[in-house]
Amino acid sequence: MKNAQRPLTEEEVVIADFIAVYGTDFGIADVNLHGDNSYKYCELATRRKKMDDALKDLTLRGLIDLVLSEKTGMVYIINSVGYSLCERLESTYAKEYLLYSQRALHYISSHGIKVIRSEILRNSQLNIGRDENA
Repeated sequence: MKNAQRPLTEEEVVIADFIAVYGTDFGIADVNLHGDNSYKYCELATRRKKMDDALKDLTLRGLIDLVLSEKTGMVYIINSVGYSLCERLESTYAKEYLLYSQRALHYISSHGIKVIRSEILRNSQLNIGRDENA
């Protein structure tokens, strides 16, 4: 997340990424970057594992810093090398993702991670119910 104002926990990064790519469900986008599908909430579990691997890789490559926090444990923050790389990304997807990730971080700040976790669980259950009735 390029414009994080503070270090983020892994869970915050996972949820911000999910909100950024499925922004219409959270009222932050007009379109979902990864399209519309009824299985998007099932993706969250696999995203957690992928994000864990990605955060390790980004840390080892020197693009983000791992910071130890007494309050939240391990947190991550992009560093100057990571910013430099992000600034060179010019695709439409990268620009839209940056915009939606900024909105996602604001959404997390204004709603709180616990409320969003509940919202995701509720939406997941609604999607499962729709699939069973189809």
